[in-house]
Amino acid sequence: MVTVFHLVSERRHFELTSLTRLREAVKESADQVLRETFRDSIFVGCVSEKHCLIQHQTRLYIFSMERVAEEFFYQRLLDEFGNCGVICLSVIMTLRDILLFFFMDRQLFFPSCRIRHRSTTLR
Repeated sequence: MVTVFHLVSERRHFELTSLTRLREAVKESADQVLRETFRDSIFVGCVSEKHCLIQHQTRLYIFSMERVAEEFFYQRLLDEFGNCGVICLSVIMTLRDILLFFFMDRQLFFPSCRIRHRSTTLR
């Protein structure tokens, strides 16, 4: 039996010049109207594998999920730099065993995520 512990530590702040410059560049290049549009929008649904529809006030907008996700995760990485958290296991496991364990029960590793299980053959 393996027990998974999620360790949450206090948020750490970094004063790295390169990180500060990247964060400032994001803020300087941000379009305020676009930020407000996303903040005040409602997700309508997917219109294709790559595009989504959102509603802002009385207008509908279609956008590339790939481009938005890329920018979102880049900004999250800058904001969360060094604060990824730690997962500790109660027993020592090989990488192969960890991967097999992960595929058997992903909810232990990501309790807040609803993950659809696909049939996967592991060899």
